[in-house]
Amino acid sequence: MPYTIRAERNAQPRSETRVQPSSAVVLAMRWAEQGYQTIRIIDEAGRALDIRTAQQRLARGLRL
Repeated sequence: MPYTIRAERNAQPRSETRVQPSSAVVLAMRWAEQGYQTIRIIDEAGRALDIRTAQQRLARGLRL
């Protein structure tokens, strides 16, 4: 299932897609370190998660 990662920095939107949920979380964390804000990981069904929630779900072995 593809995951879309969306964020914004200086009013400039950015979006990328990853197949693996762990890869989506890593990219979201990297963007956060680079100063991006309002970072969301969105699944194929349109459900959006923030980084912390996505990390917690993965740590518990749950799907995003």
